[in-house]
Amino acid sequence: MKTAAIILNTPDEIGEITESDVICADNGLSRIHVTPVAVVGDLDSLENRKDGLNYVVFPKEKDETDGQLALEYAKSAGYDAVTIYGATGGDIGQILGNIGLLKYAKDIKIDARISGVGFDIKLLEGKVSGTAFEGQKISLFPFFGDALVTESRGLYYPLENLLLSAGTNRGLSNVATANEISFTVESGILLMINIIKRRCRPHFRRTCRHFRFRRRSLPSIFRLQGARNSYC
Repeated sequence: MKTAAIILNTPDEIGEITESDVICADNGLSRIHVTPVAVVGDLDSLENRKDGLNYVVFPKEKDETDGQLALEYAKSAGYDAVTIYGATGGDIGQILGNIGLLKYAKDIKIDARISGVGFDIKLLEGKVSGTAFEGQKISLFPFFGDALVTESRGLYYPLENLLLSAGTNRGLSNVATANEISFTVESGILLMINIIKRRCRPHFRRTCRHFRFRRRSLPSIFRLQGARNSYC
């Protein structure tokens, strides 16, 4: 599977980028210290245009956001999956719009997730399974209509033939009770917010306060295991 990181131009902290190929949306270029495969957008907010880079420039007045154009570039370049960084910074309109990029990625057949410092956001459907750690917090919300969850394992609050509808919070702040988690989304689409940062135990607080969080050191929750989706 060919994967890439997409870096958006927001004040959000992006944490550690694990992908080797990077696509920048406009001034997302200022957030990284590696050479991207492309810088995409109208470049109206680009602070420093460096020589020798692959700039894919669009008119300033356009229908698409720079993030959407970066997704389209990833699709045209043959990427199967992307991780979007910097999606949860800026004003609330930008945040909601960036979360909506997950649906656009799904429409153009790219597996996408949003990565923040200590959390991931992803759209899920069908049979989902993967690893977690006990006490891990997982929130599930219906996305674009109702979603029916018919079975689940490894969650403190079981999801058995549960219809999640917009305006209800039945899927909020569930907790993993095992190292293996699974559930089935029979119909609809779920948006999952996955908290991947462990809480510090009381006698480790002094140490953990100075611990630099790295995503690679944590369990990869809901990695694809022959199902249609993965958590991360």
